[in-house]
Amino acid sequence: MTIEQAFGNVIRKLRKERKFSQEKLAFNSMLDRTFISSLECGRKQPTLVTIFQIAEAFNIPASLIVSDVELLLKSQNISVKQSINSSVKIYPEWRSILDNLSLEFSEKYRGSETILLVDDEKCLLDMLGEFLREFGYNVIAASDGQHALELFKDSYRDINLIVMDVVMPRLDGVKAYKEMIKIKSDANILFMSAYPSNCFSDFDVEFNFIKKPLSPFELVQKVRKCIDS
Repeated sequence: MTIEQAFGNVIRKLRKERKFSQEKLAFNSMLDRTFISSLECGRKQPTLVTIFQIAEAFNIPASLIVSDVELLLKSQNISVKQSINSSVKIYPEWRSILDNLSLEFSEKYRGSETILLVDDEKCLLDMLGEFLREFGYNVIAASDGQHALELFKDSYRDINLIVMDVVMPRLDGVKAYKEMIKIKSDANILFMSAYPSNCFSDFDVEFNFIKKPLSPFELVQKVRKCIDS
């Protein structure tokens, strides 16, 4: 089984669980129906952007789709490495998208600043971290709020922006940020969450916000805006 075939099986299962037709999934994800059909049959390779579009249509984290694909491969006693050897890697296609972006877009959102990236979903943390690095940023990755606070104490002078999930084990994002601003009062924050921003209106901290599931292209634009503001 290749990555494409595993991805197709996962998408078909998610679609049927939600009683979506291919037409409805295509409409919600802004993809062509025949492309959805080809994905489900394992004939097309999903790009990173495609994964995020489909995740948004299902209203689930993109990392959940990736982890389900990995679990399916493991259940078939197939390692990810074996699967990659029998198909084309996803990352090179993603990089080709980056290579083909307009020079104006690439230069406008590129940076060299240091970002503290925090999320308890490892797949998403790795994916977004690599994407930000492709745009030139130095990324410090943390697996939850407590880990982020420990890293912040060591490196707060160098950190230009904190990009942090809200709901996490050990220490949530808002509580972690409240501790961070005790160390650096003007610490710049961009919260990520599947919950709408108005759910946090009772918190006595001001913050920038981006809603999950999110496109990495959307994230890099928001990151640049937060740093420049």
